[in-house]
Parts: sequence; C-alpha cells; structure tokens
Amino acid sequence: MVPGEAVRVLTTENTSLKRRRVQQLAREHRSLQERLEGARSNNRFAEKRIADLEVQILELQQGVRAQSRQLAPPSRSPPVTVTGLTPPTASNHGKAVRDIG
Repeated sequence: MVPGEAVRVLTTENTSLKRRRVQQLAREHRSLQERLEGARSNNRFAEKRIADLEVQILELQQGVRAQSRQLAPPSRSPPVTVTGLTPPTASNHGKAVRDIG
C-alpha cells in the first residue's frame, strides 16, 4: 500500500467507525429517553394513586369520627338543682340538707 493511500484508507475507516459510534449513541439516547418518559409516567400514576388513597383514608377517618360521635353517650347535662336544698359541703358532711325556713 502506498503511504498516501494508507492515510486515505485509515481516514475513511476512522470516519466510518465514528459514524457508527454516533449512530449507536443516538439509538441508546433515544432508548434511554423512552425509558425515562415511561418511568416519569409510572411515577405520575403512582403519585396520583397515593393521593387518591390518602383521600380515601381521610374520608374513612372522618366517617368513623362522625359515627363515634353519633354512638357516643350524650354529654352530661348540668346538674339539676332542687329548691329548698343546701348543696353538699364539707360542713354538712357531704349531704344535701333541706332548708327549713
């Protein structure tokens, strides 16, 4: 092979190898882009599903609280006062005493 021709052959082969490598990298890049978009889509779906489940949990908790309020015994009403009685105190030993008067 003549030295000038060897340089031309090497240059052509080098260019060909570079072109194939660039094409391979472009394919890999495209594939990775598609995988990334798929992963992002899956992530959006998962985030939406998690948010929906959180809403369901909150609704269930609120429903349970509402039911427990409905089922709870009524709160104590204020004590009934009876006229004519002195309320129990330490001086009358904790007993209600009828006022005579």
